[in-house]
Parts: sequence; C-alpha cells; structure tokens
Amino acid sequence: MLDKKTLFFSNCFWFFVCLNLPIVLSAQASTSLNQIFKIDAAQSISIQVNSPDLVVKYTQGTRILVETKVSLSIDNSTLLNFIKQKGRYDLIKEFDANTKCLKLVPKNKRDLILVKGKELQEKISYTIYIPRKMAFVDLANK
Repeated sequence: MLDKKTLFFSNCFWFFVCLNLPIVLSAQASTSLNQIFKIDAAQSISIQVNSPDLVVKYTQGTRILVETKVSLSIDNSTLLNFIKQKGRYDLIKEFDANTKCLKLVPKNKRDLILVKGKELQEKISYTIYIPRKMAFVDLANK
C-alpha cells in the first residue's frame, strides 16, 4: 500500500503532466522579426497589410518600428526560417512625394504553401509603432 507522501507526489506529478499536455500537443513553430523605417518627409501613413491582428501604437521619435510575429500550424522551424529569410513577412515602404504619404506594404505576395498536401496555416500579427507627429493613419487592409 502507498503511503500518503508517495500518493501526494504521484498526484502532483499527474496533475502537472495533465496541465502541460495541451502545450505539448499543440506544437507550433513561431518567430518574430523587427523592421525599422525612416519617415522621410511623410505627413501621413497608410498600412496595407491583411491581418486581423494589427495593433498601432504611438511613440516618440522619427522612425516607424514594425514587430511581426508569425506562428505556423506545424512544428517545422526549418521551414519557418527558410520562408522568413526569403522575405515572406517583410514589409517595404513606398513614399509618394506628391501626397507626402508613406505606405507600408508586403514585400511579396503570400502564395499558398502546401505541406504533405495540406495548406499551411500561418498566424501573422503586427505591432506597428508610429511617431506621434504623423498626421493621419490609414489602415487599408488590402
């Protein structure tokens, strides 16, 4: 028969195993990357990313900082690093001197990626820090 101390440690062990089981079973590859853009003579900014997870924050300074977080539905960090290095998640800036508008747009079109015949699910979230002096922010999800 088990004594109380052994039974207690056994119960604690199984409790922690069950508590961490969802974390272990939902394996995903994830990464983050940062980009910095000068605002040049821009007075307004248009952010043209297609993501429901877009957060815009205002900050002091004269540069735009973009934090991009990416999670894949599979646990394949080699694939994630490869497509990240190819610029899949990079944004580029386009400046229109006539309107003094700076656009942040995706560098590449995000083509469909198939892994073992199934579509790769990507969760992409952006946090964009914009200087307070920017007059207008257009969140043009395109």
